[in-house]
Amino acid sequence: MIKVIDTAAEHGKIIEINSYPNRLDLDWRLCKYAKERGVMSTINPDAHREDELRHVYLGVSVAARDGWRRRTS
Repeated sequence: MIKVIDTAAEHGKIIEINSYPNRLDLDWRLCKYAKERGVMSTINPDAHREDELRHVYLGVSVAARDGWRRRTS
């Protein structure tokens, strides 16, 4: 994941925080590293059914744990 984050930083790409409970593949400590590298993130609920949208809070909590805040244009 470090290499993915470094590559995203080099190429100006955004990384995804997946909110699905069985995924949650971006650890909050890696969010901190990504933030330090200037990489933006997006929170994806990965919902395949309407009731799975409830999982989005998990992705938000991963991002918020290291102080990531909503960026507005």
